[in-house]
Amino acid sequence: MSHPRISVFAGSADAAKGTIIPIRTLQGQATLQARTAHEVAVDTVHNEIVVPNPFAQAILFYRDDAGGDEKPLRIIQGPKTLLGGSMDTDNIALDTVHDEVYTTQESSDTVLVFPSRASGDVAPLRVLHGPKTELRFPRRVAVDPVNNLMAVVASKGILFFDRSANGDVSPSCVIAGPNTGLGGMEGMGLSKVILNASAKKIIFGGGSRRVQRGQQKEKSFMAVWKYGDCGDVPPLYKMKQGSGRFDLNTKTKEIIMSGGNVISMPEAF
Repeated sequence: MSHPRISVFAGSADAAKGTIIPIRTLQGQATLQARTAHEVAVDTVHNEIVVPNPFAQAILFYRDDAGGDEKPLRIIQGPKTLLGGSMDTDNIALDTVHDEVYTTQESSDTVLVFPSRASGDVAPLRVLHGPKTELRFPRRVAVDPVNNLMAVVASKGILFFDRSANGDVSPSCVIAGPNTGLGGMEGMGLSKVILNASAKKIIFGGGSRRVQRGQQKEKSFMAVWKYGDCGDVPPLYKMKQGSGRFDLNTKTKEIIMSGGNVISMPEAF
């Protein structure tokens, strides 16, 4: 069992060369981190690192150059926040244009949006929830503030809403169906979606769990769709094997996977 820790590596680090030593780590009791946080975000506008803590139902903010056993700059936490339990607040997405932070809540089928400068027990700015939303077990959320788009990975597939959607509103589009490889799943596992605003591409990565004849079968892949794709649409590009822990390097047009693996996927850019 690993200890809660954020490791920072040099931008030129190459995992193929063997063991890479981080240039800085953030760990210790004062950091208030939890082991099961599955997302970290960097706010390059305010020079902060943002991390969820699902066990404490909290969102933690640190200096971007924080290290050692350093406490958070501020914490969003408390009953007014509506942040749920250990299966909920393990993910975040940042909108640095409008200074907002998003998180999905799997147990309540909800997306919560907070001011990213908020602190303490604050109510969400917006709550996306209700039967019209078609949200069921939402696992990840992504936001494109340039094109005013929000994407949510849920059990049905990838659901799209206006960035400022609030309350019980229908998605503007849903990518789901047998041709997509999404939808009809018991769970999306550690899946993630990223919206490439400049290229207007939708990048999905991760796994799903489908129950067949009493057995659970796992599958994982990475796929790319374009903005405007809707319904049972095959991806523009699909790669077997994927990860719900990945990010884009727009400069090199590469995808950085968990474990330090880097793959070339020009279709995403």
